[in-house]
Amino acid sequence: MSVAENLAFPLKLRRIGKAERDKRIQEALSLVEMDKFASRYPFELSGGQQQRVALARALVYTPGLLLLDEPLSNLDAKLRERARVWLRELQERLKVTTVYVTHDQAEALAVSDRIAVMSNGKVRQLGTPKEIYETPADSFVADFIGSSNFLRGQIQETNDLWATVKLTDGSLLRCGIGKETLDKDVVIAIRPEKIEIVDAAQDNTLNVSLLSSIYLGSIYQHEVAGPGGSFRIQTNHELMDRQLCVHIPPQAATLFRGDSMPKKPKNAKFK
Repeated sequence: MSVAENLAFPLKLRRIGKAERDKRIQEALSLVEMDKFASRYPFELSGGQQQRVALARALVYTPGLLLLDEPLSNLDAKLRERARVWLRELQERLKVTTVYVTHDQAEALAVSDRIAVMSNGKVRQLGTPKEIYETPADSFVADFIGSSNFLRGQIQETNDLWATVKLTDGSLLRCGIGKETLDKDVVIAIRPEKIEIVDAAQDNTLNVSLLSSIYLGSIYQHEVAGPGGSFRIQTNHELMDRQLCVHIPPQAATLFRGDSMPKKPKNAKFK
């Protein structure tokens, strides 16, 4: 079937007259910027254009709920990034409730009002993209959404908001208390982009050794060895020194239970 015939199919099933069908098809194709391709067939369309036609066919009968299951999975990286923005704008314009299923964390953050992070059929956290990223409910969410370092330690003292944690080498870090009930043994979760390189030791600093660096275009990702093992940091410039002093802002270090350390694949340095 042609593009127009594809869109007509759900309308025919609902016994909508031809004049009304033609009107709706034109409106739906205009929404996805495919109105010039109504007479084309699937083999004449790119992957991105086929996805737009599929979305138009779902929208053409004005559903009250739209389910998108990995809708951008077969697109290349650049087209996928553009499509995320376009989908978000389209959803806001139509005001249709949309359930969007994806394994791509950047995609989830970009298109969502609320995110449900699920594992083994259970919701681990439900919240806004900022809540999910900035205040994860547990170490699984912290590891699954974005990227986090995890260091082991023991609580030395605590109040309602902060705790002082001793790492395996005796270093002390002031950390924020997460949503979990804590024991003495804890795991500290720290986002790589939150770690700062400083010239001299101060509160909440660690001495580390640079192990390796990866150039990713807009950023450099570095693996360093420090108290409690190796972890990652990000900078917008190359690092020349092998011995470094890094500062971990207390608000960027969140505590979780010591038995909740996420399992890492064997021989994996970066995730």
